[in-house]
Amino acid sequence: MYARERRLLTLHDNARKNHGLKPFCVHPALQKAACAHAKDMIQYDYFSHDTRGRNEDPCTRIRRFSYRSSYCGENIGYNGTPGGMFRSWMRSSIHRPNILEGRFHEIGIGACTGDYSDSKTTMYTAYFGAPAEQRPE
Repeated sequence: MYARERRLLTLHDNARKNHGLKPFCVHPALQKAACAHAKDMIQYDYFSHDTRGRNEDPCTRIRRFSYRSSYCGENIGYNGTPGGMFRSWMRSSIHRPNILEGRFHEIGIGACTGDYSDSKTTMYTAYFGAPAEQRPE
């Protein structure tokens, strides 16, 4: 995990602590999937929860990286610093619930910088998971 990703993890865990939730555990498969999706969006110049050319949604994508989940989520974004990205996610009615979802226990965060739409951009992906063995009854 690189500096931008570690910073985002700290911000996620601080927010969860402030809301009475446990910190995330970084899962290697989620980490690999998040890094791969951020890189893919930069490499193929798109911004989407669905993988371009594969018709693959986030939960399908993390299964391709051998992560088995009973429940999953994804936040994506681009530009700015990790702090700016995190503030944007926390202000979003779509992204904030993933960060503060008590059923999520594991995370993977990827950040990739490259040329996107003819400018230098950092693309971020965060995957959230609940291990399959924690499936609610």
